[in-house]
Amino acid sequence: MKLKTIKIIHKRGRKSPWGARYYATPTKPVVRFFETKAEAEAYRHELLETFRRQAIEALQQASVPAQGHTVADVVERFIEDAKARGLRPASISGYKSHMRPLGRYFPGRTLGSLTVPELEAFTRRPNWALTTQKTTWRIIRILFNSVDITPPKKTWDWPVTDEDEPEFLTPAQAQLYLDNAPERIKAAVALGLFAGIRQAEIEKLTEANINRIDKIIRIPASVAKKRRARVLDNLPQNLWDILSTWELNASPLRFVHEAYRRDLRAIHHFNWISNGPRHSFASFHVAWKGYDGQRHFNLCETADILGHINGLDLLNRHYRGLASSAQADEYFKIGLKV
Repeated sequence: MKLKTIKIIHKRGRKSPWGARYYATPTKPVVRFFETKAEAEAYRHELLETFRRQAIEALQQASVPAQGHTVADVVERFIEDAKARGLRPASISGYKSHMRPLGRYFPGRTLGSLTVPELEAFTRRPNWALTTQKTTWRIIRILFNSVDITPPKKTWDWPVTDEDEPEFLTPAQAQLYLDNAPERIKAAVALGLFAGIRQAEIEKLTEANINRIDKIIRIPASVAKKRRARVLDNLPQNLWDILSTWELNASPLRFVHEAYRRDLRAIHHFNWISNGPRHSFASFHVAWKGYDGQRHFNLCETADILGHINGLDLLNRHYRGLASSAQADEYFKIGLKV
C-alpha cells in the first residue's frame, strides 16, 4: 500500500470542524472529522504509522526473492517503493539517474552476483566527476541494503579535494536579480533572497502559506525538503515591503525560468547560481543576526529559518565570515526601485 499524504483541514460551520484527509485514489478523498484539532492530529499520526507499517511489510515481503532477480528488476522495485514511501520527486529522480544505468551496465545479472571490482569499474569512470562517483557508490550501497544483501566495501580511497565555497550574490547582484525579474515572479524571487526558501519549495507555495498580516511564512511538510513543516518568522522588513506590492496567486509560484536566466547572463554578465538566493540569504543573515548582546556567536535563528535543525556546524563552516555586518545591512535594505 502506498504511503498517503494526510492533511489536516478545517471546515467552518461544522459541529466537528477539524478533519484529516487523504486520497484513497487520485480522485477519491477520504475524510474523517473531529471536534478539536488535537484529535485530528492524533488520528493523522495514527494513520501515518499504519501506512508506514504496511509499506515496510510490503517491502520486506518483496525483498525475499530479490536476490535472484536481475539488477534492473531490483532497481525498478526500489524506485516504486521509494514513491510509495513518499520520497520527494527530486530524490526519486536522483535514484533513477544513478540506479538505472547500473541495470543497463549489467544486463541479466543478479545484484548478489556483482563483485567489488565490477562495481568499481562501473563507478570510477574517468569521465565522471568525483562527486558523481561518490554519489553513485553511496546509492549502490543503498540498493544492496534495500534487499538485505550485505553492501560491498570499497577497496580504494577517494582523492582528497578541497570543499567548495558556497556561491552567493553581492548586494548589487541581488538588487539586479530583483529588478530584472519578470513582474509575475518578483515576489517569488524575494522569498528566495530574503527568506532563504529553497527554489523547489517556493514553486509549491501558495498565498495560504504566506501570512502578510502577522508576517509569518509556513512551509508545509508536503512542501519542505525534509518533509518536516517549518514556520518562518522574524524575517527582514524589506521582504514584507516587497510582498505587500503583489497579490500572490492561489496557484503555486513559479520562481525561475530559462528566459530569466538568459537575460541575466546577457545583460549583466553573470550566470545563474543554483539556489543562489538561499545561499545569499544564509551568508548575510549569519552576519546580520549572528551575534547576541554579549557578542557570542549564535546561529540558531538562521538555522530555524533555513530548516537546519541539527546543522549549526554546517552553517558555521559554510556561511560564517563570508559577509560583513555592513554588507548584511546593505543586503537587507534592498527593495523595489520606484
